Formats: sequence, structure tokens, C-alpha cells
Amino acid sequence: MRDGLYYLTEQQAQAILDLRLQKLTGLEHEKLLDEYKELLDQIAELLRILGSADRLMEVIREELELVREQFGDKRRTEITANSADINLEDLITQEDVVVTLSHQGYVKYQPLSEYESAASWRER
Repeated sequence: MRDGLYYLTEQQAQAILDLRLQKLTGLEHEKLLDEYKELLDQIAELLRILGSADRLMEVIREELELVREQFGDKRRTEITANSADINLEDLITQEDVVVTLSHQGYVKYQPLSEYESAASWRER
């Protein structure tokens, strides 16, 4: 060690790296095996659920009960009948329009301002 730095030979550095990789590999191997076993168990359980209509309904019921426990509180808003009568004619904007009917039976609705601008463009 010189100036606060380690000076290792290439052989020493490789030995340290190999040692750490061996430890990590062993730990990772165990972790991967455990994860693999858990996945196999999960796959088996899902296949059991899909293989039985009764089991499937049981799982659905359990999950819906969990949802009810989480969100099953009283309604926070009140539904009331709207006392203000809405006139449909009030919702329609008053504007001049052109309605065109084609020979094939198609109907086209177009504001007069757009129709006039298209007509002036065709005249050019």
C-alpha cells in the first residue's frame, strides 16, 4: 500500500476476484433454486385453479371479498334526481347550416361558413 492505494499484482487481483465470484455464485445458485421452486409451486397452483371450475369460483370469491374489504365503505356522493329540466333545444347552437343529400342516400351536415369558403375555393 502506497499513498493510500493498493498495488496488487495481476495474480493477486485475479485471486481476489475469483474468491468473491465463487461466494457470489454459491449464494446466487441457492437464490435461483429457491426462486425456481417457488415458481414451480405457483405454476402448479395456477393449473389447479384453471383445472377446476369450483376452485376458480372460490378464488374469484376470495379476491372480490378482498376488494370489498378495501373499498367497501359507504358511498361518498349522493345520487339525486336533477330538478332542473334541460330543454334539448337549449343544447343545440343556433347557426346557419347546409344539409346535402347524395344520390346514394348519404347526408352531410356542414356549417354555412365552411360551405361558402369551400365554394369560393372551387371558383378559383
